[in-house]
Amino acid sequence: MSLPWLRPLWQQLNTDLHSGRLSHAHCFPWQPELGLDRFIQTWIEMLLCLQPSQRACGQCKSCLLGKAKTHPDFYELSSDDGKAIGIDAVRSLTMSLQQTANQAGRKVAWIRDAELLTVAAANALLKTLEEPTAETILIVSASRPRLLLPTLLSRMQKHTVSSPARAEVEVWLQQQLGRTLTADEQPWLQRLEHAPLTLLAKLRGEVDSQSPAAFEADAHAAVEQLIQAFCGAGIWPTVDKNKVRLWLTASEYFIQELVRIYLQLPQVQLHHPDQQSELRRQLQMRHLNQQQLNDWLQTCYAIRRWTTEQSGLNGVLLLQDLWAEWQIG
Repeated sequence: MSLPWLRPLWQQLNTDLHSGRLSHAHCFPWQPELGLDRFIQTWIEMLLCLQPSQRACGQCKSCLLGKAKTHPDFYELSSDDGKAIGIDAVRSLTMSLQQTANQAGRKVAWIRDAELLTVAAANALLKTLEEPTAETILIVSASRPRLLLPTLLSRMQKHTVSSPARAEVEVWLQQQLGRTLTADEQPWLQRLEHAPLTLLAKLRGEVDSQSPAAFEADAHAAVEQLIQAFCGAGIWPTVDKNKVRLWLTASEYFIQELVRIYLQLPQVQLHHPDQQSELRRQLQMRHLNQQQLNDWLQTCYAIRRWTTEQSGLNGVLLLQDLWAEWQIG
């Protein structure tokens, strides 16, 4: 599947690779709704390929091992069910990277969910970043790269991806679907233009209840509930303890929308433009400024970190306390 908004990043990495200027460590935002998960996986195949061109050849022994998910020079570290990634896991990874490559090519390590690294684990990773072994590429992906330790970020090449414009997404969707969008589908384009793969899966009826696309769609539906409650047109949600992550994500999205409205960004950049007038009125009536909104967003990030690193915390109560502050604000 062609993802035109990722083409410039692919070309940049390809140029750096073939010119010998490729950095040994890279940080990517975890944005499956933009296809970053597929992008990283495809790039890893390229890095491990023994005879790459513009992409992995798919035929060499290294590529075949990768397809079978048995490549001895590829290492992956991720969170277990949203729990923190501890120092022991990082130490095990860094020890493995000290070994000579089995296939006489590169060693590639992918640390997913990197925002869940404990402080001790992040510090343990620093030595590898400061003194990388030969022909080793470290890839770090995080839903919120800003939550990583500054010392980690400063030692990696940071990559960002801008969401495509609505018109570009509509053209892309028409190519993928082989038809134009219906009038009933247009509101979803407005709501999920920044998440084209999520939108495509929804329009195709392929949204599995456990998939990232389903989570994104549910989170944006939850934002609508928060907007109604914030504006006094609905009640604040009752949160099940198994839905804390969903409502926390929706809370972050909601505050980010308030920031966009406060900054008076063009309507085309808003995710809920139909609520723009009422939300602006609420901001003015409550005398909210950007610093207050940023504080609320930082509280969301803190709740995510607390509930990840400390067992026994009541995430539902923390969310309710946050929303209570919004009602007063």
